[in-house]
Amino acid sequence: MARLFLFSVGAAGVLALLFALLSVPVSIIYGDALLRPMFLAGSIGVFFSTLNSVPNGVMLREKRFASIGVRLIVVNTVTGVGAIALAFLGAGTFALVAQSVASSALVFVWNLSASGVRLRRVPVLGPLRAVLGSSGFQAAHGFVNYFSRNMDNLLVGLAFGSAMLGLYNKAYGLSTYPITMFTSVVASVLHPYLSDWRDDPGRIYERFVRLAHAVFAVGILVSACCVACADELVAVMYGSQWVGAAPLFRALSVSVMFQMVTSLTGSVFQSLGDTRNMFRSAVVNTAVTLVAICAGVASGSLLVLAALVSAAYCVNPVATFWYLGKAFGRPARDFASEFSAQLGVAAAMLAAGMCIHVGLTACMPGGALAVQLAAKVACCFAAYAVLLVVTGQWRYVSMLVKRAR
Repeated sequence: MARLFLFSVGAAGVLALLFALLSVPVSIIYGDALLRPMFLAGSIGVFFSTLNSVPNGVMLREKRFASIGVRLIVVNTVTGVGAIALAFLGAGTFALVAQSVASSALVFVWNLSASGVRLRRVPVLGPLRAVLGSSGFQAAHGFVNYFSRNMDNLLVGLAFGSAMLGLYNKAYGLSTYPITMFTSVVASVLHPYLSDWRDDPGRIYERFVRLAHAVFAVGILVSACCVACADELVAVMYGSQWVGAAPLFRALSVSVMFQMVTSLTGSVFQSLGDTRNMFRSAVVNTAVTLVAICAGVASGSLLVLAALVSAAYCVNPVATFWYLGKAFGRPARDFASEFSAQLGVAAAMLAAGMCIHVGLTACMPGGALAVQLAAKVACCFAAYAVLLVVTGQWRYVSMLVKRAR
């Protein structure tokens, strides 16, 4: 472990340097000199985030989830309060950069202390070969996935300008909240548990399908609520001055349910020891997403771009489950048969969410924001409950509730 940690120190230095060097071309592309010092400061966060990979991996391997949860609450609270204080003192956007850097540094120090990992002078060539052999595709997958997730911001800024980029970024960021808050928590603990059955793919398949059903059931409701309440959610989270982001957020929300499910698959690929197929799925999905982004930019409409990006995320599960089927050694149609009924419920709920948005917006013009939001959410819950009972899909939600208890 000490050898891997020593290797991560070198990798962290290289990545931080590359990130700092990006400050020059990015500031030139966007014509904003302020981006240069922000990138330089952000490179410190990149350094600590990379260093944290080994200590954090040790914490997850040992299943110390309670400590990880406490760390998350404490660090986010401390850095959040600090960022707010800096903002009031006039730091502006640097307050957000400072929060990111401070958070990554505190998380690293916390994990380093709790994991017992220490830096020592040891040979690293042997572990380096092992890392490249077993984790090279995993690292490549992370790089490709990062490229896929951020290329739209770069092209939107170049094609539509910084003002439109701000609207798109707000809409995109809000659409990722459910994925970050719910699925990332599940995914982070999924790999250590599934790894216990690495020699029993059938059991991993059974556990994954059961969990994916439950996550998809929650995701359907989340997507429908976001579609119905896009205007109200944007106003509550960002203020009425960002209302222009609501249509973009509504379009992106359609894909939230699919992203919640596919975000679980990385842990399954790793538990099966098949990072090669995980990387292949990422390459295909990135190609699809890039085509959608370029088509959206060519259309000249930010709303069309958001809709095409959302459509790409909806299509991405096809390649993901195709390669996951290869990893399991079973046909991809098994997944299609597993989720076909839920896909019907998803389509019905999206239609219901849009009808609720149009109907209640027309019936309650100029109504109080809280009242409109509550009414739309209540209608979404009611429509979903009826659909679950009629289609017999209620068992997946009830299973999730029982597991939570």
